[in-house]
Amino acid sequence: MLFGAKSEKRNYTDIPKNQLSIFEEEKQEPTPEVTEITVPAHTRKKKKPVRTALPENLERVEEIIEPDHDLAGWRKVDEDVTEVLECEPARLYVRRIIRPRYVKEQENGDSVFSQSTLPSNLPFPKSIASVSLAAQMVISKFVDHIPIHRFIKQFERQDVYLKNATLIDLQKKVADKLTPLFEILSQKIMQSNYLQIDESTIKVMGTGKKGKAHQGYMWYYLDPKEKILSIHYANGRDRKYLKEHLGDFKGYAQTDSYKGYDYFENTTTITHLNCWAHARRYFFKAYKGGYKPASEVVNLIAKLTL
Repeated sequence: MLFGAKSEKRNYTDIPKNQLSIFEEEKQEPTPEVTEITVPAHTRKKKKPVRTALPENLERVEEIIEPDHDLAGWRKVDEDVTEVLECEPARLYVRRIIRPRYVKEQENGDSVFSQSTLPSNLPFPKSIASVSLAAQMVISKFVDHIPIHRFIKQFERQDVYLKNATLIDLQKKVADKLTPLFEILSQKIMQSNYLQIDESTIKVMGTGKKGKAHQGYMWYYLDPKEKILSIHYANGRDRKYLKEHLGDFKGYAQTDSYKGYDYFENTTTITHLNCWAHARRYFFKAYKGGYKPASEVVNLIAKLTL
């Protein structure tokens, strides 16, 4: 709202002067004039286009192009350098781990075998997937939002054919490996004394009619002081999920006005804080509807961000 192309400007000259207001009271005292504050949209000065410098840490592959004539008698005095950013497609290769087996005969005639164990960076037994492949898949899906079927198509261009079920199973294995880290993160956040909480919808494919998605919810618990975030999935947005996620949390919880957060009114260890940004909207709507005294509240809330 501060820097977007749109701003909530309080300039409504088109409202008829004789229009009645549902907020008017009999013999209402005249409201003193209030200085209106309009937050302008964020603007940038136009600058002359300049080529972005390429990072110094990138590998440089030099290509020297000499004149196509005999350079005998010529002396180099300077050079021009043109840098072009090249890109190589993701390269797939097979890592073959060979572990020789050895045998040694004992004096008593018995045989003893010896063989090295598999490297510790192979966390998925009996799977062709490596850590690097699993990481690439997770980043592609959950950061770049690339569906699995497109991820498969990318590999098919290199004649590698992966099954959808195989990658789904790999996602589950990655989640199992990361679960201890998630639990530590959640514990750390719950040790805070101030959280900002919100929830949003997400379409989930699962039980139910084939090909149909049901609505799930992602619950966000942010510790703004430590700048760490914990996200929990739930089938709904009932109060019981707050109790389940927060556990023994003690402190302040800031939310919007969703009625499910009335849960905090029945607790003695959590103090519920509301959000001024959400409250402001209703005063602004009142002003937009013709109730000009609401402008004073909007201006007061604006001072909170100064």
